[in-house]
Amino acid sequence: MAFRGILQSALAMESNRSVGCGAVLVAKKKSCDGEVVQNPNRSCWCDNSRLISFSAHYLACTNCGTLVSQAGLGPDQIPVRDDSSDFYGREYWFSYQREHLGLPNIAQRARLDLPERCLYWLRTLLTYKLPPARTLELGSSHGAFVGLLRNAGFEATGLELSPWVVDFARQTFDIPMLHGPIEEQHLPEQSFDVIVLNDVLEHLSDPKHHAIPNLKTTLS
Repeated sequence: MAFRGILQSALAMESNRSVGCGAVLVAKKKSCDGEVVQNPNRSCWCDNSRLISFSAHYLACTNCGTLVSQAGLGPDQIPVRDDSSDFYGREYWFSYQREHLGLPNIAQRARLDLPERCLYWLRTLLTYKLPPARTLELGSSHGAFVGLLRNAGFEATGLELSPWVVDFARQTFDIPMLHGPIEEQHLPEQSFDVIVLNDVLEHLSDPKHHAIPNLKTTLS
């Protein structure tokens, strides 16, 4: 799969107003008049545990509006040691996406995400930081956004939990990828100017005390 060919198709779709970023879901603060869930098994990244029901799969933080997954995975269940059986292993990106989320698989999304989600994220990032900048994306999935960032002039790297997904991203977009949780990377301090988490924080069981402290030390 040639990245430049995919990117050209994405840009062509983006120029078509009937496509654009219409399918991008922008998180907005949810009204706090909903019923507070009693004793949720997790808290928001802002350390607030007052969460209200949002959908069958998510709660919403009454403080900042962030969605919080109800999957219930603990810190020891999130890493992928066995790609064939662990939750975020290979099948999460195929059968789970199709059967539980109604989404295309990772191979299809590698193409579909570029004209909508990835370009939307790029426009958002450019309002905060211009290239060149050392950028790390946690939960980079197929790697399309990292590839787009590198083509835009950023020094971008991705990170994923599944060895299979890491290999897929490297082969598909020819990008540098890290494997495993951020806590296990032992990155030097001030390694990056930007750290991106798109649709990631809501999946972490305790980001305030696990992922976020490690992210802070790597930011310049």
